[in-house]
Formats: sequence, structure tokens, C-alpha cells
Amino acid sequence: MKLEQMMELAEQDAKIDYTEIGQEALKTTTLIVKWLKIFSTEKVTYLQLKRQYDGDKKEKWEYYSGKGEKPFEHRLLKTDVPLYLDNDPDLTKIKDRLDLQEVKLNFIETFIKALQQRGYNVKAALDYLKFTSGAG
Repeated sequence: MKLEQMMELAEQDAKIDYTEIGQEALKTTTLIVKWLKIFSTEKVTYLQLKRQYDGDKKEKWEYYSGKGEKPFEHRLLKTDVPLYLDNDPDLTKIKDRLDLQEVKLNFIETFIKALQQRGYNVKAALDYLKFTSGAG
């Protein structure tokens, strides 16, 4: 799922309909489960990318350090290899995707925490309605 889609979906799910506050109280658990499923899917993607990055980084390390089947044409100092790894276009592409996955996971975790707090907001709204109607 794209980050923008995720943000739009979260915005929709975060809304509380105060005219149907009883239904909103019941909806919280369903929303948390929904977002836990999304989190799990995105976490699997992250782990797959991480595994790919680690494997590719090892191959690139062997290439740049002169230990691969087809070594780098220049002789590098051992201390220079990390610089070449950090700027390798193939690794950079995967690293960018990994970074995006981390942003998504952090967004989802934060949103799930907000959903867990939603119960307090709903309870506060119910208490307010009781108070304003003279029942509390």
C-alpha cells in the first residue's frame, strides 16, 4: 500500500461520528485489528527488503573489496569500501525502499496507539452527553 493511500485511510478511520457514539465505541476494536493486519503486511515487506539489501550489500562488499568473482577495477583501501557501498546505485534504491517501509511502519504504529486511545475519547464524549442531558 502506498504511504499516501495509508494516510488517507487513517484519516477516514480516525473520524469519530459523535451522533453515533455507541457505534463508535464498538468500532474501535475492529479498527485496531484492521490496522494490525496492515502493519503485518508492511512488516513482511520490510523484512523481505531487508533480507534483499543484506544479501546485495554482501555481494557489493565482495565486489568493491576485490574478493568477488568479477572484482572492482580499482584497488580500494579497506576504509574506503563503506563509502562505495553507501553510494552504490543498486544498494541506494533498495535502501530508499527500506527507509520508506520504516516510515510506513512508524506511521502505522503511531496510528494504532492513537486508536487505542480512541476509547478514552469516546468515553469522554459519552460522559459529556450524560452531563449535558442532566443524567450524570
